[in-house]
Amino acid sequence: FEQALALGEIENLSGHQQSYTSLFNRWSDVSNRVLNLVRNGQAEQAALLSQTDSKAAFDELRNLVDVIQIEQIGQSDFYTEQAMDRSDAAMVRLLAALVIGMIISVLMVVFVPPLITRPLLHIRRSVESIASGNGDLTARIDVSSNDEVGDLGSKFNLFIEKLHTMVSHIKACATQV
Repeated sequence: FEQALALGEIENLSGHQQSYTSLFNRWSDVSNRVLNLVRNGQAEQAALLSQTDSKAAFDELRNLVDVIQIEQIGQSDFYTEQAMDRSDAAMVRLLAALVIGMIISVLMVVFVPPLITRPLLHIRRSVESIASGNGDLTARIDVSSNDEVGDLGSKFNLFIEKLHTMVSHIKACATQV
């Protein structure tokens, strides 16, 4: 009985425990009297006592157990309802997070690639302009950022500067010869 009570929270736990103990003791006393009557050869009196007082005590005990089970089922239903409500709320939060994540992903797909490709396209156009400009080694790439793409443009400008210096030096040597 104690294990059954421990399975769920019941509002009138101590009252149920007292009632159960009282009813169980009453039924046990009547049942012991029935057994004593049988042992003493008074089978008819034992049968009568068993069918009246013992059965009544047992029925009251059974009814109490049924009441406790109904209360436990009620508590179980209450906790199930709470769990379902929390589950629904968690599902709404999860769906909201999913929608927000999808919106952020779409925005990143739309706006981040141009942030990366625009400076690269600028460098490509500048390199094409230098390459198609009759070998003008004085042209430079405008570097407006301090990121990797800006670093690439600066290094390209440094390369062109060294190439320009080397060609100027060779031209000066050729003129002297």
